[in-house]
Amino acid sequence: MKTFPVMRLTMLALVMLIAACGFRQRVYMPQDWIEGADGSYALGGEDWRITMPVMVVAKSDITLHPAITLSPGKHTVSITRARWVLHGQSIAPKDADYEGKPITGPTLLNLNWEFPKGTKAVDELGADSIIRLDMVVDGEPRSVDVPMVLKK
Repeated sequence: MKTFPVMRLTMLALVMLIAACGFRQRVYMPQDWIEGADGSYALGGEDWRITMPVMVVAKSDITLHPAITLSPGKHTVSITRARWVLHGQSIAPKDADYEGKPITGPTLLNLNWEFPKGTKAVDELGADSIIRLDMVVDGEPRSVDVPMVLKK
């Protein structure tokens, strides 16, 4: 029965691999947003709301794709521009199919950014990095900043 030690070593190696993968990622959340019962975070009033779950970022990631949902409620809402502000530099998302279109119901925004060459996601997210949504709510311009911080 020499296969038993081999199986134990294989299981040990698998456990170590899974643990190592856990150290290679970080979990970010929007700072100062309200955490809901479902674990997502929300900003806004009782009527219109922006929500997003935590964002899991692997150390090797070179893209940023937050799952931000905008729910207009009874308001007339449109996104005029989304950008990622990194160290004072404004970076537009790869897709801008949402710009200027009215949002009539809960809508998952298709926002996808690539990190500048030579950088990784976990090195750049933090205090000098925010997602900024410029929108119009009932005819009034409004900006919403989404600062991302490590979830503890």
